[in-house]
Amino acid sequence: MTDFDQLAVVAGATTSDFAPFDPNASIPLTTDLSGGPGYSRLLADAAQSLYVRLRRDNELRAAIGQPVVVHGKTRGDVPDFSRLRRDQIIPAMKALLHSLAHLASAPTIQSNGAIRRQSCVAVPLDRGAFGKGQEHAELSHSAFKGLVLALVQLGWLQMVPAHYDASTGRRSRTRVKPTTSFLDWMVKQGLVFLYHPKGVKKAKALAEADLLWISRTGSDGVKEKLPLSRLLEGAEQTLTDLNMALMKQRLYCPITSYSQYETLYNFDEGRPRFLLGGQKSVYRVFSEKDGRADRLYGNWVQRLPREYRQRLTINGHATAELDYGGMQMALLYARVGKRMTDAEDLYAVPGYCREDMKAVLVRSVGTRTRAEALGALRKRLLDEGRYRTGRDVELYDAFWGFHEGLSPHQGSNEAAWAELQALDSRLALRVLGSLLKQGVTAIPIHDSFVVEARHTDLTGEVMKREFTTMFPGTSVTVKVC
Repeated sequence: MTDFDQLAVVAGATTSDFAPFDPNASIPLTTDLSGGPGYSRLLADAAQSLYVRLRRDNELRAAIGQPVVVHGKTRGDVPDFSRLRRDQIIPAMKALLHSLAHLASAPTIQSNGAIRRQSCVAVPLDRGAFGKGQEHAELSHSAFKGLVLALVQLGWLQMVPAHYDASTGRRSRTRVKPTTSFLDWMVKQGLVFLYHPKGVKKAKALAEADLLWISRTGSDGVKEKLPLSRLLEGAEQTLTDLNMALMKQRLYCPITSYSQYETLYNFDEGRPRFLLGGQKSVYRVFSEKDGRADRLYGNWVQRLPREYRQRLTINGHATAELDYGGMQMALLYARVGKRMTDAEDLYAVPGYCREDMKAVLVRSVGTRTRAEALGALRKRLLDEGRYRTGRDVELYDAFWGFHEGLSPHQGSNEAAWAELQALDSRLALRVLGSLLKQGVTAIPIHDSFVVEARHTDLTGEVMKREFTTMFPGTSVTVKVC
């Protein structure tokens, strides 16, 4: 303890490390070790690993019998783990690890309509909470207290001792908070995961009737998703076999530190931003009516940011993600039967900024008419403080002059995105079916595909071949993301 801490204790003040230990931000120690067989094994393995580590730790062995001082007072002595019975220390470790892992996995709760941070676990250290008929009768007092003191000594737990608040008449239990080192260790042990302790339930393969859906706007203006009552047609028939194959994949996206876990969590909303597990099967969703636009949705990997998809393993193997280069432009060329320009960068129009050219494409594909596209371009330029009279027309004409004859506003009264998306989806189904026939199960991410890295070359060949088969006389580039 620092000189500052000692002065604060004498003065009756609370030092900075008291701040995170709000009694209202505590969760109780639990011995209800919820979770399936997989989690039970993880917890047992982690307890055994911690047991071995503490027995062998040179710092702890050298400190055996020495007082553990917290906020100026001795809270007990460093235990000799070689003298603690294994059948008593392991249950204590499981209870503590389970509670701390839950705290780390679900760091917020809803309270009175607000999101509140949870930061510590309230633990009993007095003998009265243990023994026959007591709250923690199944745990050994000496083993549990010795474990907590050892972790405090090791620097893996911070502690605020039990105290009585005379102003409220409330007595609070000792509270402990895992340090970064302990959090990182629990992450590597697999104890920290979203929706702890129940975990993410395995999704069953969808029935054929659930593979086709329509997303449309209801009479109240709210989007609704309705099942499409028809049999699978053409390339859609690959969905049944694909989902059976997807269900057999062992998917794992490793994280190696608690700081990485925190990036998954939306602390403002009290829920994860995305999951590291869940449904594996996919289904087809049309927009407004059958055959219009559509995407393949459902697999949890599709929601992962690219940086996390790059960590994904399938059946223990590293993965690769292959993407069609300039897909929207490739489809615009293909639908009119033209070979794509040899330009390495389709947005590299001489004399113009690449981002401006890309903005022209996005706003052209998403609008029904040239006038609507120009209006969207004008707004972008105004928002960025770069507008001058005629600049929107200049950019539009420059891009579609470079890609002559491809403007989606020629002879059409509907935004091109729906048609392009429908073509994209049909192509994806062809690629997935062709790969499946060759023993490769790919996870579709719209116009890209995640496969085991050993299948990279084959997947690239299939993607190019299916594009050319669907659009004879054309070609496309494929890149590894």
